[in-house]
Amino acid sequence: MDETAQKRLDSLLAYIESDGRICPMPQPWDRLWQMLPGRQRQGSSWNPPPPLILAAWWASSASSKLARLDVHIRYAAEHDALARVDDYLRNLPEDQWAYGDGTETLAEYRHRVALPNPEGEKHGKES
Repeated sequence: MDETAQKRLDSLLAYIESDGRICPMPQPWDRLWQMLPGRQRQGSSWNPPPPLILAAWWASSASSKLARLDVHIRYAAEHDALARVDDYLRNLPEDQWAYGDGTETLAEYRHRVALPNPEGEKHGKES
C-alpha cells in the first residue's frame, strides 16, 4: 500500500472510532459488505467474512463488531476499493451508525455517557 492509501486508511479508522462509533447499523453495514470487490464463498464461510448482523448483531460485542469492520476496511484497501468505502462511511448519517455497546444509537449513547448534544445541552445523569 502506498503512503497516500495508508494515510487514507489511518484517517478512516480514526474517524470511525471518533464520537464512540462502532460500526454501521445492520442494513448499511450489509450494503458496505456487498460493495467489497471479489467477495468469495469459501466452504461454509465467506472472504471477507460477512458483517455481524441478524442474530450475530445481538450476540456480538462492540469490540467484535469494530474488529469485523476493520477487516472489511482493510480488505477494501487491499482490493483498491478504499476510496469508495471511505466515501460511503463518511457520508453515512449519524443515525446509521451503532455507538457505545455496538447496538446503541447516538442519542442513546450520549444519554448513557452524558455527552453534550450538538446544541451544547448535557444528557444523562448529572453528578
